[in-house]
Amino acid sequence: MNCHKVKKLLPRYVDNELADAETLNRLATHLKTCLSCSRELNSIMVLKKLVSGQERLQAPDDFLARVKDRLKPEPQIIRLEWVPEAGILAKWLIPVPVTAFLVLAVVLFGSIKREMAAEQKSYFDPFNTEMILSPSML
Repeated sequence: MNCHKVKKLLPRYVDNELADAETLNRLATHLKTCLSCSRELNSIMVLKKLVSGQERLQAPDDFLARVKDRLKPEPQIIRLEWVPEAGILAKWLIPVPVTAFLVLAVVLFGSIKREMAAEQKSYFDPFNTEMILSPSML
């Protein structure tokens, strides 16, 4: 048995809550050989002795009611009748305009690019060594 498992079992061991004989035997064997776990056991036993010697306090009868009164109430969900439920509106409100915008952007960008290419070609022909002059350049 390793130290991690032993340290998890120590509080139950101190409270006599371990009934399995094999577990008790393995725990006792480990405690005989491990100084760290033995110290942990000793600390738990001292703490238990200190706590058990203390006077048990009694809460007033209305203590729980006073605590509940001081707690913040849970916020209530207010449903507005005129707000439509998530349905057709929620499904189409954002996707349709966004898709339309993207299609429009692609079409406009493509036409602008074609116009620029045609305009550039009218000024310079890369396969011809002479410059083609447009009327505005004259």
